Amino acid sequence: MTTVNKRTSRLVRAALATVAVAAVGAVAGCSNLLDVQNPGAIDAVNINDPYYITQMTNGVVGEFQLTHGQVVMYSSVLGDEMANAHVYSENQWIDQRNVGVGNGTFAGAVYGGLHRARFLADSVAGRLKTLLADSAGRDLRLARVLAYGGYAYVFLGEQFCGTPINVSAMKTDDEVLAMAPPRFDQAITVALAAKAWASSHAVDATYTQAALTAIVNGSDSIANFARVGAARAYLDLNNKAQAIVYASAVTPVWTSDASTTTRGFQFWGQWLDGTFQNPMWAATATTAGSGSRSLSLYGTPYAYIVDPRVPTYRGAVMDGSWDGLDPVPTLHTTMEILSTSSYSTWTNSTTGVEIAKSASIRIASAIEAKYILAEAQGPTQTNVDFINSRRALTQKGGPLIAPGTTLTTGTDATTFRNAVIEQRTLDLFADGHRIGDLRRYKKYYSLNFWPTGTIPGSATSQQYGTDECWPIPTTETNTNPNLLK
Repeated sequence: MTTVNKRTSRLVRAALATVAVAAVGAVAGCSNLLDVQNPGAIDAVNINDPYYITQMTNGVVGEFQLTHGQVVMYSSVLGDEMANAHVYSENQWIDQRNVGVGNGTFAGAVYGGLHRARFLADSVAGRLKTLLADSAGRDLRLARVLAYGGYAYVFLGEQFCGTPINVSAMKTDDEVLAMAPPRFDQAITVALAAKAWASSHAVDATYTQAALTAIVNGSDSIANFARVGAARAYLDLNNKAQAIVYASAVTPVWTSDASTTTRGFQFWGQWLDGTFQNPMWAATATTAGSGSRSLSLYGTPYAYIVDPRVPTYRGAVMDGSWDGLDPVPTLHTTMEILSTSSYSTWTNSTTGVEIAKSASIRIASAIEAKYILAEAQGPTQTNVDFINSRRALTQKGGPLIAPGTTLTTGTDATTFRNAVIEQRTLDLFADGHRIGDLRRYKKYYSLNFWPTGTIPGSATSQQYGTDECWPIPTTETNTNPNLLK
């Protein structure tokens, strides 16, 4: 697993043009000697120049997508989707569910990253509304910024025990989650207005037919992105009626895994082959030069599941025992972690491929909307058929549902819900959903799936801690006047 010291967030923000004010320093008698220029930053004098609107929008996208990869990696470890074999102690504490408020790894990668993303989105959204004036209500760039901002609040609400917002007093996780739907609603409204405008606008010297078509297609994508996000937030808030409204509107719907077309709507966080590589690649791939290879499935609920649809679950095995510190377990190359359906490198085959440097990570999708509907609506015929089709591709059983069980519309609500939970964990594996799901299952269904007892392979019988969400780091509690005692 990469450490915070290895993170390239500052470089990425520059390269992806995150909005910032270029810092300039000077020493008396040495003018310009210490001038510092960030080529990706927007000078303060230009921050209100409409010329930079696209650059500001790309900055929001870049900040969120960088953070999303880090959140996926670290939350997979805290949520027991993967085990950590990194020698860096702060990473080990996360795996042991003893994060600690002084843990700089999660503070920089998760807390700082998500707050940067949501602050930047809110700041740029407000600025775009001013700069675009009357056209703001139909500008796809504003819709995009609002939708990404909504997702930043969803992740903060799902994964943190509570958090301040803009140096406020502590807000509960539900209060933070409730901040997401209004942003999604605005994003949907603006996206639909952009689509209507582009659909009726005649080709002219400014807009070619290709440009107008791109706006129409982009509007559909952003609207669906926001609909899934709103449904997700409402499900986390146990507002199933609203979750159904938004999830039902997602199109095209998922029908099968056969092709990208039949998988319906999908929205991805993207990475580059070059400098900015998918962090899950560095932590899992076995190819030469891949990095630490520090994640495994040893001791997790997924260690020995063989799923031809998601071949990763064949697991990883250990050489000797592991006390969580040393020696680092050795992963057999024939049992490495491969791409799951949440990664663009997934092949829907029994052989599978490793996660690549440039592999995109799915953020939202039509199949997630199907799972939201199944959990919120219960055993309707459509939902029963969907879950049975997913169970047919796996071992058809686990700790909640006995192998070979056939679901029907007469299946009781609890049994059906448990089947939904088991299949959802496979289809949304390692893409940032796990902590929110675990907390929701415990809070509303009294189902506790958090790992407890002795850490698997521990030579010293080391016990799991009790963390079920990220705490507020000391960097916040020591500087926020509304949190100081």
